[in-house]
Amino acid sequence: MAKEQEKLRFQLFDSQESSVMFLLAGLILGFLSNIIVAVAGIKEGDYFWGYFALVGIVILIAFFIFILKKSRQESELALKNLQTFSKEEMDQLNTELNLMSLKDV
Repeated sequence: MAKEQEKLRFQLFDSQESSVMFLLAGLILGFLSNIIVAVAGIKEGDYFWGYFALVGIVILIAFFIFILKKSRQESELALKNLQTFSKEEMDQLNTELNLMSLKDV
């Protein structure tokens, strides 16, 4: 029973982690582009766009932290819910997760 819970927990975290990773990759790309705009804007003397990009960087960092906290809360809630499942519910969830992983491939 404990082994099954551990296996399901890793599968659940893996599925949540992949969607969060795509979102974080987009945030990182936005962060890097804002750094380029900020440096280029300030270097060229166009302070409006430079500071505008710096504000964008701060907003992206705040959003990044929010996403990480939200993901962690969802994972902890999912783990808490997973621990309260009965044997039949665990078997059904395991079957559903296996079917979902087969569809992804």
